[in-house]
Amino acid sequence: MQFTITFGFGFITLMFLGFLSGYLFGRKILEYEPLESMFVSIFVGIVTLLVEMMLMIFRLDKYDKMQDIERKRINKID
Repeated sequence: MQFTITFGFGFITLMFLGFLSGYLFGRKILEYEPLESMFVSIFVGIVTLLVEMMLMIFRLDKYDKMQDIERKRINKID
């Protein structure tokens, strides 16, 4: 439960910051109009989502491997 809540808050925060930073990057750095900045925002936000999904897959794989090692250790003790 705690893992799910932590991941949810982190995911929502990163998603928000990804879209916001993309928009501000388009507006302030590249000096685009608002509509063009929205496209930059969408691009940066989608890339952020893809990276976050890949990191989540790696995190779950690592967690599964740790659980397997723990199960083998407990079975070996018994």
